[in-house]
Amino acid sequence: MASLENYIYLTFGWIAYCAIHSLLATNRLKTRISDRAPGLYRYYRLVYSAIAFITLILILWYQLRMKEHSIIGPATFLVFAGYVLIAGGLSLMAISAKKYFLRMTGFDLLFKKQPNDDLLEIGIHKKVRHPLYLGTLLFIYGLLALFFFPSNLLACLVITVYIIIGIKLEEKKLVTRFGKAYLDYKARVPILPRLRSGKKKLGTSRA
Repeated sequence: MASLENYIYLTFGWIAYCAIHSLLATNRLKTRISDRAPGLYRYYRLVYSAIAFITLILILWYQLRMKEHSIIGPATFLVFAGYVLIAGGLSLMAISAKKYFLRMTGFDLLFKKQPNDDLLEIGIHKKVRHPLYLGTLLFIYGLLALFFFPSNLLACLVITVYIIIGIKLEEKKLVTRFGKAYLDYKARVPILPRLRSGKKKLGTSRA
């Protein structure tokens, strides 16, 4: 059975993964690399994606090797909720990947595509501001509903905090980049999709 030490290592592993992911995404680090090695900077997103993928595989490998008992016994409603959340999460992630997977991962360089840096306000982005983040949350909590292990609960908590912080930091960068255009977009489009339609209030911001 997994020990307390295993869970401590796992928690610090997820925190370290999120911290490294955030550090590599900061404008300060990217600007420094761009200034010092402009020739190599064009490969930055590819290297960033490779590091993120490899470190994610390592931490998942460690987590999956842990022997655990489920916190909650099998329940029909949890299984149903899990599959619904996973389906919704994968759908949002697939839609997001179709929109900007190549640009986000750096693979647009391999396909010789020009990066599109415009503010996305079409498709799913007319309903939610951060569909990829939302899809990720739906997916991981769907897995938690199906496999309610302590390790999965720890991972969900760490990733949730990381995404909340990530959204705040990303929106600061987007405001700096797009200015009033993003502020107007933020006022119109929520983070979570609205369950019912209503009159939109101009000038209000939904965080």
